[in-house]
Amino acid sequence: MQTRHLLAVSVALACWCSAPTAFAVKAALPHVDDVPAGTRYSIDGLWRVQSIGKRVRIEAGRAVVVDPWKHLFIFDVEKDMVVIRDIVASGAGTFEGDDLPLQGRWNARLDDAEEVLEVTVAGAMGEAKYRMVRVPDEVEPEVEPEEEAPGPPAAVPARQVGAAGNLGCPGKQSYFSTLRGGSCWTCPDGYKRTARAMDSPHACKKRKSLTGPWLPARHIGSAWGCPKGQFHIGPVGGGHCFTCPSGYKRVHVAGADSRMCVLRG
Repeated sequence: MQTRHLLAVSVALACWCSAPTAFAVKAALPHVDDVPAGTRYSIDGLWRVQSIGKRVRIEAGRAVVVDPWKHLFIFDVEKDMVVIRDIVASGAGTFEGDDLPLQGRWNARLDDAEEVLEVTVAGAMGEAKYRMVRVPDEVEPEVEPEEEAPGPPAAVPARQVGAAGNLGCPGKQSYFSTLRGGSCWTCPDGYKRTARAMDSPHACKKRKSLTGPWLPARHIGSAWGCPKGQFHIGPVGGGHCFTCPSGYKRVHVAGADSRMCVLRG
């Protein structure tokens, strides 16, 4: 019977190792902040449970998880959970407490020479034995957070680059429109302008025809003397040319230029 219990507990201990599973539940174990500190002993420090290769820290009567693991393939034992509590000295080099995952009394004998704790737990599935080996206490270096490089501003003022000239819309097939702050448009060959707006699909009509067909006009450019990539702000026949930085576009407010540029989406 005892051999059968040992086998069952050995399987349980092996299950503490992280293992893939489609189902997991957070282990019902207390957080270190919820367990009152007890007495400090010589066994306080960092230990590795040899059978599962995971580290715990014994401090002030509690064993606290450092490396998470999965218990019985289902229960997630998380960092800073308490797995052994109420640890007290029971004799010279011996200690006892409550092993919460194995649900039994934890008894440990310290071998100072080898820096090993030989553990026996009389748990819910029988008696379990395992070894805890002291490991060097690692102090994690403090890492200063990297400062993120500032990104480009969301909005910047447009830059004035020169005075605008009143070029108008030269040519027989070039028509002026107030659209886009003053712009020039043209109709396809054989078509002429209608009374529709220049951005209408029926802006141009077949010459010498009363019944169509109709075609849209083609936008040529600004009616003012601003080179391509710049835009005009100011009165008809004057004003200035402005430009936005690369990656930005002009902003209209209530149909008028705000002299501001925003990042392109």
